[in-house]
Amino acid sequence: MLCGSSVGSGPVLAGEFASGAGYSLAHDSNITRVPTDPVAEWTHTLYGGFAYRENTVDLNARLLAQAEARYFARDTFSDDSSFFLDGSIVFSR
Repeated sequence: MLCGSSVGSGPVLAGEFASGAGYSLAHDSNITRVPTDPVAEWTHTLYGGFAYRENTVDLNARLLAQAEARYFARDTFSDDSSFFLDGSIVFSR
């Protein structure tokens, strides 16, 4: 009986993308965090972002990006925005 086998490899490709967005409405009865004369405030928050990840034989990469904008209804604080970006790339041959 003659038997033969071989083990071979080829590139394996995999990529993944996700995104999302949202809105939040929050009420705080003491937004200034003081013991006397508390200030009530409504905070509107819009946020969104995306993430991407790729895993191949030679490359591992990921990226995450997010943005957030907050609006204060009674102008207790000034409106603000924040951003977040994180990523890494590893290439091996």
